[in-house]
Amino acid sequence: MYYSKQRQLNESIPDNNSTGLQDVIKIDKNARIEDIKVRVKIQHPYTGDLNVKLSSPKGKKITLLKKSNRKGKNFDKTFTANELSSFIGSSSKGKWCLQVTDSNARDTGKLVNWSLDLKLAQETSGELFVPNDPKKSLSSKHYCQEKGKVKSIKAKVDIAHENAADLVVSLCSPSGKKVQLFKDSKYKKKNLKRSFSNADLKAFHGEKTNGDWTLEVRDMKKDNYGMLRKWSIDIEA
Repeated sequence: MYYSKQRQLNESIPDNNSTGLQDVIKIDKNARIEDIKVRVKIQHPYTGDLNVKLSSPKGKKITLLKKSNRKGKNFDKTFTANELSSFIGSSSKGKWCLQVTDSNARDTGKLVNWSLDLKLAQETSGELFVPNDPKKSLSSKHYCQEKGKVKSIKAKVDIAHENAADLVVSLCSPSGKKVQLFKDSKYKKKNLKRSFSNADLKAFHGEKTNGDWTLEVRDMKKDNYGMLRKWSIDIEA
């Protein structure tokens, strides 16, 4: 199972400050981490001033970037399991904290965004299987920590099913507003792997971002079985 979250900040990094800027991504899913990637994007005229650390929910810290005599401006890098190996095997659930400090005066910058991409061990009796009953549905949640109103929203869905035409897929906002993503009884493929653009989801514009966003999957017939492989949501407030 894949689980991804991104924070769009464009927030200033305190200059010559040991505490710096700290930001949190909260993961509600409790599973063992099999793979991990972290992307950090910073705008700064002199990146040699910067220190960047990532802390897991259990308090384990990894330094992603150390202060140095490095020259050049701006920083945009994806860190893989090779650099984050000490997080592999630990639990995903809780608050992941990114800390960015600027240890020298004069030059200032901002944390543009950062993201956390996890591959989690699949639960043996988990919620991923779509109930083979049209009266029941699978609900999978992503928690959005960022507060504000939706300006842009995109989603991706990957569902394994022998006859995807049997499926009805909807997305619900924290307020309970529901948008049907897929319903097509004439669909000819056996799996559903689809991206939904900001235009597809424009009905969510203006909705509050903070809270649980829920994907609902219903199987309208009883003759086939399906499983939610992964889904993701990208919200900009």
